[in-house]
Amino acid sequence: MKKFYTLLLAFLTWGVSAQNNVEFSVDMSTYSGPFGTVYVNGDFNGWCGTCNPLTNTGKGGVWEVTLPLTADSIDFKYTVDGWNDQENFSGGESCTKTKGGFTNRYLRILGDTAVERTCWNSCTSCSSTPPPPPPSGGNVEFSVDMSNYTGSFTTVYVNGDFNGWCG
Repeated sequence: MKKFYTLLLAFLTWGVSAQNNVEFSVDMSTYSGPFGTVYVNGDFNGWCGTCNPLTNTGKGGVWEVTLPLTADSIDFKYTVDGWNDQENFSGGESCTKTKGGFTNRYLRILGDTAVERTCWNSCTSCSSTPPPPPPSGGNVEFSVDMSNYTGSFTTVYVNGDFNGWCG
């Protein structure tokens, strides 16, 4: 009977893996657009979009979350506001793996793990100090060398959101 219970216990626990705390951390200080929330998406949560939000730590653009994950390897990436924007890697970066035509961050989980804090869309860390805002007011000088332009023109104009793309 003892052997039966031992085999039953072994059968019931077969395939059950230990959960590990995995801390995700991304520095958003260099992200150029507006956003509300940062998420971590991966094969561990079905790439669900809004399942695992990170929390703004209030430390210069750093967002973090700790999740209980099974010891394994995972593919993941950071996104903003669900899938309104996502990291886009070209492949070959030190923190990525390309599989099935998709390049994502890659992590091997061997126990409790803290993912190295990196910049958005980068495998390296960045300064948590955001870049200084552009100067307000003042003059800006634009210059373009048209010597290699082969078409004809009379006047060169500069256009942008600062002048309503006026033409």
